[in-house]
Order: sequence, then C-alpha cells, then structure tokens
Amino acid sequence: MKKTFIIAPLICAGALSLQAAPLYFGSSSGDWNTVSNWFTDSAGATPSSAAPTSADDTFFNITGVNAATSVTTGSNIAANSLVFSNTGTTDIYSTSSTRYLDIGSGGITLNSGAGNVTIGGHSQTLTARVATSQTWINNSGANLRIYNAASAGTGTDAVTLTTQSTGTGNINFSNALNNGTNGAVLSLVIDSSGTGATTFISSASTYSGGTTVKRGVLQVRVNGSLGSGALTLGGTGNATLQVINSPALSNNIVVASGPGSKSIDVATSGQSPSITGTVTLNDNLNFGTSGTGAVAVTLTKVVSGTGGIQIDSSVV
Repeated sequence: MKKTFIIAPLICAGALSLQAAPLYFGSSSGDWNTVSNWFTDSAGATPSSAAPTSADDTFFNITGVNAATSVTTGSNIAANSLVFSNTGTTDIYSTSSTRYLDIGSGGITLNSGAGNVTIGGHSQTLTARVATSQTWINNSGANLRIYNAASAGTGTDAVTLTTQSTGTGNINFSNALNNGTNGAVLSLVIDSSGTGATTFISSASTYSGGTTVKRGVLQVRVNGSLGSGALTLGGTGNATLQVINSPALSNNIVVASGPGSKSIDVATSGQSPSITGTVTLNDNLNFGTSGTGAVAVTLTKVVSGTGGIQIDSSVV
C-alpha cells in the first residue's frame, strides 16, 4: 500500500512582516523619490537601494548636510515617521497639483535645535494625512507648520492626532483639519509642557472627533476652527483655549476635573467672541485676556455642572 505524505511549508510569520528602516536625506535640495538622495546611515556612507515607503522612518538630514533644505515631490509619498534634526529650515512640498504625504504611527518629531519645518505650500498642495493614531512632537524652539490641509487617512477607523511641544516652538495648522475621505474620523489632542508653546488652527475645519486640550495652549482664529466635535479643557495640567479676533465657537465645551487651571483667553483687545454651545463645568473655568484692553465674551447656551466661572476684571 502506497502512503502519501503532504509536507506543508513552514512559514515564519515574522519574516513576512514589514520592518521600519531608517533612511536619511542627503541633499540640501532634491526630490523625495530620487533614490540617490537617501542613505541608510546618518553619516551618508551607505546609499539606500530605494526611496522611502510607508514602512520607513525618515530623518532630515545626514550629518554632512545641515543647512536650508528643500524636499520636493511630484507624486504621493509616505513614511512611518519624519524626524528633523537639521538646524536649517526644512521645506517638504509638492511641485505637481494636489499630492499627499501619508504619515504612519511614528508621527513627526522636531528634535531640540532643529530649524523651522514646513510641510506643503509653494503654490501647490501637499496634504498631510494621519494614517493611524500618532503624536507630533516639537522639542525645538523653532516651529512646525502644516501649510495645507491635514486630514485622517484613507482608511475607515477613527484616528487621534496628539500634538506636544516641550520647548518654545509652536505647531501651526495654517489650513483645515478634516476627517478622511473614506469616513475615518479625526480627533485632536493637545498635551504640551513647553513654555510659551502654542498649537494654532487658522482655518475652518470639518473634523468631527472632538478636541481635547489636556495641557498647553490651543489658539483659534475663525469660525469653525474646531470642527463639529466637543472641546474638552483639562486633564494633565494648565489648559488654555486662546481666541484671536471674534469667532463664534459653536462647539460644546466640557471643563474636565483634575490638576491645573482651565482658561479661555481672549488675546486681542476690543474683541467679542461668542460661545454658542453648551458649557459643562466639572471644574472651574476662567475667562481672561492677555491683551491690554477690555473684551466681551457672550454665552448663549446652558451652563451646568459643579464648577464655577471666574471672570477677570477686563472681561465684560
């Protein structure tokens, strides 16, 4: 009797997984997709065999290139993370219509001493897409600027973008923050320990996952800056919503219990912003101004909860 044996191949699952590779940009001006611009070591001794993909961690720059840097692209690009140590300015932008930069779980980091970083701009659009929940960290005294819109990625799962500033540098969203095109809901969290550091939103946005200022300063300038979700103030330290000009804030506001002060600061003298959502006070909320003259704040909906409202003498 003939016996038949079936031999199944042994597959090591780990061998099939994508491993993040460090890739270092090695030019003061060049295209992201040009392979010769990338190296696998910080000294620039070993050229890369490929340009970065979504699995790779990217670093700007190699140690021999420490100056103003322009990184261009004519197509969509991706990386697991972007880390900036270059003490000169670094600009990453599209040269061809609307393009996308998909950023993985490693997020964005400006190391201490890094120069200003701008993603987008230069007459074309490069949208930064948050592919999965991640943190953008600014450890520098310089600024991170997202010139064009930022959004959730192309998936359907909700994602959270956390911004952290540990120094004096800011994180500036010059355009809108939006949900993803396939339904992924974006939430924004600010958790900054830096002195004077601010996260700016300068345009009307459509993200709907809500905004939480655990600690630090979030500055808004126009109606709809915070999308359609609730705004939560407080969680891990002093939390401030700073208002420029006189926007109407339609978001419901929740003042969380916990350490630190919770404040709404009207930073421009003579302005009169309005709050048209409900206010829930689980701790005290302070209204004040960092300007030099009187300001007016209007509350139009129900204020409830166990906390109180403290009003500086310059607020009417």
